[in-house]
Amino acid sequence: MKKSILPFFVILIGGGSAFAIQNTKHNDSKKFVDDGYIHNVLTNSCEKVSECNASSGEVCTIGNVDPMEPGAVQVFGLDETGTCNIPLYQQRN
Repeated sequence: MKKSILPFFVILIGGGSAFAIQNTKHNDSKKFVDDGYIHNVLTNSCEKVSECNASSGEVCTIGNVDPMEPGAVQVFGLDETGTCNIPLYQQRN
């Protein structure tokens, strides 16, 4: 009886560990995603337009175009008062 129970627990623990590791990898990829906003002057509010990253890198823009291109619009994160003025950066794949 003991010989048949041990393999069952080994398989059960292995399966649980694999699931936990996969779930952690999935959560890590989304952990640093921040909503990017622009200030809408018509409504005087911040409007979500993109997903960006709070860590350093290339400035986040609408459509992740090169920030040096003419017409590129930088997006920002919200501060604690709801104002969109926190610099954000493009997500890295």
